[in-house]
Parts: sequence; C-alpha cells; structure tokens
Amino acid sequence: MVRCLRSRSAQTARDEDAASVTSDSATQENTLSNEPGLNARSTETNIQEGVDLFNNSKVASGRDESPVLVRQLQSMFATFMTAMQAEIAKLSFILESELNKLSDNLDTILTSVSESLDAKLNMVSDRLDEKINSMITNATSEMRRKKDKMRQEFTIQLQTEVQLIAK
Repeated sequence: MVRCLRSRSAQTARDEDAASVTSDSATQENTLSNEPGLNARSTETNIQEGVDLFNNSKVASGRDESPVLVRQLQSMFATFMTAMQAEIAKLSFILESELNKLSDNLDTILTSVSESLDAKLNMVSDRLDEKINSMITNATSEMRRKKDKMRQEFTIQLQTEVQLIAK
C-alpha cells in the first residue's frame, strides 16, 4: 500500500485531493440547503465573502505558493465556511425550538398559577361574604334585641306612669 501511494504522482494526488474537497463542498452545500430556517443565498454570500477575503490574504498572494496549493486552500476554506454556516444554522434551529418549548412550558405554568390564584381569590371572597353576612345577621339580631329591650323598658315605664296617674 505504501508503494502504491508513493507511486502516485504529485500532480495526481493534488488533483484527487482537490476533487475530494470539491465533492465534500458540494455535499455540504446540499446539506446546507436542506437545513430548516436557513437562507441559502445568505450562506453563499457569506462563503463568497470568506473566499474573497482568503483570496486577498497573504497566503493567497504569496509568490512562492503553487496555484494548486492555493486552490486547495481556497477550497478547504470554502468547505470549512460551508460547514460552519450549516452548523450555525443547525444550532440556531435547535435554540429556537428549545426557546419555543420553554415558552410553551412557561405559558402552561402561568395558566396553572393564574387558575390557582383565581380559585384562592374566589375562596377568600366567599369566606369574606359569609363573614359579612354573618356580621349583618348578628347586627340585625342585636338591634332587634335592643329594640325589644327598649320597648319593654318603655312599656314598663309607661305602665308605671299610668299607674301613678291612676292612683
């Protein structure tokens, strides 16, 4: 196997590496376009900006590097950018779905707490109504007793006065 690898020419190895990087890049782009919530044009623009940045960098502008090496590095960089964009989109989707789950859970808890507070408030209100009605009933009964007592006292005083006058 070692002899087989050594027997390959340097140009053949470079061409095969470039082909594998290109196919990996195409696979990543296909994966990227299938990700939910991802804007493919935005991703392509970002990748192109990264490639342009790489093209303008010192690595790509050096005189000593071979064009094949530069193309391979550019291709690797584009593949890396594609993979990172896909990962970012995937993580963004995951975060958004987790946020939605948490929001739903909080809504459920809030509804439950609200219903519990309403039930407690109604119970306290009912007790307060009972106490007020009881106080009114007690006050009415007390007033009747006082009225009856005053009537009896007045009747006694009136009878005493009538008896004095009658004698």
